[in-house]
Amino acid sequence: MEQTKELKLYKWQGLGNDFIILVSEQCDSSTNSDLAVKLCNRHYGIGGDGLIYLFKDNEHFINMVIFNADGSLAGMCGNGIRCLAAMANRLGWIALGEETAVKVGNSIKKVTVLSHDPCLVKVDMGKPTDLKKIKGNLPDGTEYEGMEVNMGNPHLALILPHFLMEAEDKDGNRQRHFAWPDVLTYGPELEYASDDPQRAQDGQNVEFVIPQDRNNLHMRVWERGVGETLACGTGACASFVTAHNLGLCGLEAVVHLPGGRLAIAYGADDHIMMTGPAEFVFEASIPVKK
Repeated sequence: MEQTKELKLYKWQGLGNDFIILVSEQCDSSTNSDLAVKLCNRHYGIGGDGLIYLFKDNEHFINMVIFNADGSLAGMCGNGIRCLAAMANRLGWIALGEETAVKVGNSIKKVTVLSHDPCLVKVDMGKPTDLKKIKGNLPDGTEYEGMEVNMGNPHLALILPHFLMEAEDKDGNRQRHFAWPDVLTYGPELEYASDDPQRAQDGQNVEFVIPQDRNNLHMRVWERGVGETLACGTGACASFVTAHNLGLCGLEAVVHLPGGRLAIAYGADDHIMMTGPAEFVFEASIPVKK
């Protein structure tokens, strides 16, 4: 008879970007890639955009390792780290209001759980790197400006002001609405569209950004290894950095996503500060092979 053990899992979401968190002593990426694919499947598993491992290393640092739904490793995840911070607070590993370091691969991110009910988490996302301005055309011919940005993972943020429309309502008042491009078609086409060999091989997250004004950006995202999601924290940061560098917003802005809003701002030393919610959904135990 096949031997099994109980695996306890915690489901969290940040603006509809949902994750399965496994509290573990360590993370073996060679075996847990398959587990991520199994658990994240929305028809045959629990369902999620990613599987996050939360553990402490020998130096007692809190660590985060995240797998995309397709089993690939994600270098960083903004919504995921807020959920991880909230889970660590629930475990007593992080005190309310106390800035705490979290290891994500070779980098350190600083998180602060600001409040409960609702749970709000602020994250120092670090300094964006590998900034490269680009110009191009969508497959439908629409011109765009944008940037390649690295927020611990690669992003291509496209600024699309042409898709902010105005029309009169029945009372003659001017109303704004957003006529989004075909994200589900253009996202996968642009995922590997880069002159950078690493991006061309591994893919990049693609943000479609419509500026409303200098304080508000609207964004949809195609995430590599996942597809379109309701929100992407690193993508919101990359979109804000791109808009700022193109002179479209100041040192802070609200990024509106299908799942909700994130407050993004420049902090000290050009670090990007992200503040947003994390919500506990449920916990479960499942049998897995020993």
